[in-house]
Amino acid sequence: MPALRFRHRRLHHRRPPLAGGAARGVSQKMAASLPDPPPPRAVSRLCQPRPAHPPPPARAARCLPAPPRRRRCPGLLADRPRRRTRRLPRTRRPRDHRPHPRPRHARRSLPRPHRPPPRRLRFSHPALPPLFLSRNQHPAPALNTPAGAASIAKPHRAACPAHGGILSSVCSAAMPSPAAASSPADPETRIAALGRELFDEVRAASRGLFSASFYSDKLLEWAMQDEDLRVALFRFVDVLPSLHDDAAVVRHAQEYLRPAAARIPGLLKWGLDVAPDSLAAGVTAKLIRRQVRSMAGRFIIGATPEAALPALRRLRKNGRAFTVDLLGEAVVSERESEDYLARYLDLIDRLADAFPHRQDAPKLLPGHPGEATPRNISVKLSALYSQIKTAAPDRAANVLSRRLGTILDRARAAEVFVYVDMEDTRLTDLTLEVVRRTFGAPAHRDHPGLGLVLQAYLRRTEADLGDLLAWMQAHRGAPTAVRLVKGAYWDTETINARLAGWPLPVYQEKSASDHAFERLAARLLENRRLVLPAFGSHNIRSLTAAIVRAENLGLGPQDFEIQALYGMADPIKAVFARRGYLVREYTPVGELIPGMGYLVRRLLENTSNQGFLRQGFHEGEDPDHLLAPPAAPKEDGRAYLPGDPRRAFANCPPTDFTLRSAREALAVALRETSGKPLQAAPVIAGKTVSTSDTWEVRSPENLDLKLGTLHAADEGLALSALEGLQAFFPRWRATPVEERCELLFKTADLAETRRHRLAALIILETGKPWVDADADVAEAIDFLRYYAHQARALFSPRRLTDLPGEDNRLFYEPRGVAAVIGPWNFPLAIPCGMFAAALVTGNCPALKPAEQSSLTAAALYQLFLDAGLPPEAAAFLPGRGETVGTALARHPAVATIAFTGSQEVGLGLVEQAARTGPGQRHVRRVIAEMGGKNAIVVDADADLDEAVKGILPSAFGYAGQKCSACSRLYVVESAWPRLRARLAEAIRSLVVGPASDPASLAGPVIDADAHARLRDAVDTARDQLSVLAECPLPADLPRGHYVAPIAFEDVPPEHDLMRRELFGPILAIARVASFEEGIECAIDSEYALTGAVFTRSPAHLEQAVRDFRVGNLYLNRGCTGSIVGRHPFGGAARSGVGSKAGGPDYLHQFVLPRAISENTLRQGFAPGLSS
Repeated sequence: MPALRFRHRRLHHRRPPLAGGAARGVSQKMAASLPDPPPPRAVSRLCQPRPAHPPPPARAARCLPAPPRRRRCPGLLADRPRRRTRRLPRTRRPRDHRPHPRPRHARRSLPRPHRPPPRRLRFSHPALPPLFLSRNQHPAPALNTPAGAASIAKPHRAACPAHGGILSSVCSAAMPSPAAASSPADPETRIAALGRELFDEVRAASRGLFSASFYSDKLLEWAMQDEDLRVALFRFVDVLPSLHDDAAVVRHAQEYLRPAAARIPGLLKWGLDVAPDSLAAGVTAKLIRRQVRSMAGRFIIGATPEAALPALRRLRKNGRAFTVDLLGEAVVSERESEDYLARYLDLIDRLADAFPHRQDAPKLLPGHPGEATPRNISVKLSALYSQIKTAAPDRAANVLSRRLGTILDRARAAEVFVYVDMEDTRLTDLTLEVVRRTFGAPAHRDHPGLGLVLQAYLRRTEADLGDLLAWMQAHRGAPTAVRLVKGAYWDTETINARLAGWPLPVYQEKSASDHAFERLAARLLENRRLVLPAFGSHNIRSLTAAIVRAENLGLGPQDFEIQALYGMADPIKAVFARRGYLVREYTPVGELIPGMGYLVRRLLENTSNQGFLRQGFHEGEDPDHLLAPPAAPKEDGRAYLPGDPRRAFANCPPTDFTLRSAREALAVALRETSGKPLQAAPVIAGKTVSTSDTWEVRSPENLDLKLGTLHAADEGLALSALEGLQAFFPRWRATPVEERCELLFKTADLAETRRHRLAALIILETGKPWVDADADVAEAIDFLRYYAHQARALFSPRRLTDLPGEDNRLFYEPRGVAAVIGPWNFPLAIPCGMFAAALVTGNCPALKPAEQSSLTAAALYQLFLDAGLPPEAAAFLPGRGETVGTALARHPAVATIAFTGSQEVGLGLVEQAARTGPGQRHVRRVIAEMGGKNAIVVDADADLDEAVKGILPSAFGYAGQKCSACSRLYVVESAWPRLRARLAEAIRSLVVGPASDPASLAGPVIDADAHARLRDAVDTARDQLSVLAECPLPADLPRGHYVAPIAFEDVPPEHDLMRRELFGPILAIARVASFEEGIECAIDSEYALTGAVFTRSPAHLEQAVRDFRVGNLYLNRGCTGSIVGRHPFGGAARSGVGSKAGGPDYLHQFVLPRAISENTLRQGFAPGLSS
């Protein structure tokens, strides 16, 4: 149906009575259709709406005195002849106070009435029809007066059908027709009718939904038609701001777009054949930059608050409210967080100056609480603190509450409304806690200018809203605004949850999110006394459902508002604004580089296959389909969770420390472990052996904390244990493989039940932070289950051919006794992996742990015993390496040595294994992982946010004591000035402290020897090199082995920091001229364990894969954190001997292959050959 255009106007004629049929000037047909005369104080009749004229630009509804104007009413004068009338004199008013200019047809005057005109509603809006007041009606108060505002707040209003969805609360004198008002029992009929009207109005608009410019629209259109082009285009848009020369722009455009050249329209192909170093490249690059800036300008209102002010004023002038968001929330240091806080305080001051508060200032919707002030901002908490750790929410909440409180204090003084944005789900609980602390504080609990955001696509939001409503009832003295949105991080939430193996936090069907949105919107409206709802969506169905629900509750447009993103769906915003709703635009402000992530999210949203805008207005989907009720969720987010681990391997999920129960469980385990002395002693044939060689085990984070006692084995015990293992080997070899696999599965199950106790022991004994210690336990569980599944396949019979007359088979048998020598830095996972691999393949292993982590190893061995390990099948031999380790390596019964540790010890074992002694019938096999001097290369086009976030944990996590840790950094010269300042401040912002403190990234180093060695290296380097940054150690640290994280810049290639594995929080940095040089420097080392590159050049990624020859190479992520089955781990060169742990080839190193060939031809026939 065509759009309808209405306006409240005072008509200067006396209203004739309606009693007795058709009145003077009213047609018989119209009179018959009119309702009975209403009682006093009600509007005596509503005129018929006129056909729509082209709508003018949206304009704010004004509440100002207007000079009398007259116009023809087509409803009342339809049967009367047209006649010329004189106009009333017009009174000039100040420019800022003039109402919106009306179309010429609306300026025709009616005859001068014979009686004084009645008082009229002081409200004008192009979406409302004319209303006439009877003579005996009491005049309605102006809406910008206290009485008018009070009339709006009454809760008993009903919908006015003649207003096309506008509620009678806008015109409190109107009485709806019961037949026309929407029925609560059948809201879908009303939703469908109103939604169709809105669809027709939007589609009739002259501007498209993607209408900033022709070329931007064409790019989006092409992207929607080709998924490969869409990905390539948006990745190129993402990298463009970091490209500072024309050749780089053209080269990246070609690298991204050439693979899709056959499907690229001619307009885009023009630059694909331009030589990057040619004169034409400059023209091409200029055009590309201009186009991307144009696209950015569609969604980002200005680079700075000052630059955005004119556009914000235009929004207000065009009838739209705004909320300002400052981009650049990806902070990596406390300096950046403090700068972000300062930027928000400056924004508040600028908005206060640009939009001065005046009582007589025009309101977009008088009486609406959101119009109490035109100034409105949105804040992201993640930008206010750079050291947020999910395991330490209390520390983050304290800092964030203090900094957000500063913003709220300034905002209240300046009368600026503040929304707190909701971000990804790992911050949801933290955000809600900070909101409770700040919004409920005495200084702000009665302040109405506060709001928060809820995301409908999160499964938890309904429960969160219930908790919030209860909290608001108890602790808030004023309504709290709640912006309800669908959510902008669906891809990130889904991917992160699936990678971690957690339940999916977001609905997987769009219809489910839409259904949740409508359900949550209804609940917000039902609690209007506590909240001011704001519905943030471009989906007409979702918004219409909320409006209809409001009508059924008797609420009006002043009881909620509609919010939308700047640069998207302008015709939809205009339609709702014309119909009398307050429309607020979310307006980001920021430079292009920090705003690029926001821009790409908006481009993805615009071109999403399931997006409402794309389906409804680009692809022309049937409105009836789009307006249909959304389906309720059909899945609970658990479909991707691991099933029975015995049926198929799946990684053990890391602990989700956003859950309070998980944090409390580990905290309890830490208290119990620190208060209960433990013991590690040799175990031979199931019997624990106490020895006279003992020493105390103390925590490296606090030397005053005694954890237990170690009883060290000697050479005699080692030899005795090996003899027993050799004797039991034939029985264990003959044990069915399924029984050996079941032993591993049971051990894994036990480890899961004792997960927090094991993690607590790792934290206290080796100084490993919470998240790393938990990952250590998860990796051990993964090794157990992965190797059990691999053993099933390895020992399954296999025939090599199906030829008749011959039976050829290949199978594997265990090698014999194995010596497993583990490290201290992964005290559970690595010993567990080596030990389990030997056991499941039928070998009899002797486990010798590192002296520094023997308590953890003892707990590991106990797991196997409790799971049913035959006591004679293995031995536990804690002790000194030079005693027990040497005895194991030299014994002739040992067929396999599995080792992880230093290069010096590993090469010594390789040398020892090459020697054969008397009675030795085999050549020992050595599987050794021997450390690394790992490097990260940062390209000129790298995403520096991601690069810094990858470098910090790689270099300084666990105090740099991972064999995969980054100790060398090579940065392309052109990127160094930008990276240098950010990296330096990020290092200074690191949290160093006890590993038992969940906020710590870097804890203590392992022992006094490591502490002295690292301090000597740092002192020497200070005298020779320039310090880029050093993280100061807190003054209140307990007595432990702490070394401050430090980075040195411009380190020469032959310096000791570039050559020697130091195993500590020391980073050596060098600049390189090109990415190619960075790769050459990175591989110029005797080690080749891990490496990483940060680049957004497809060609450079391919080059890194080809030339950066290390055991584990990581692209655009840090160089630590391998996961069993996904990232088989092991080095090349002098970093390792043997195949990769956690990979499909690892078990082959513990077995011997045997081939059997049988002649099956007997007396001229063979089985399997049919005649």
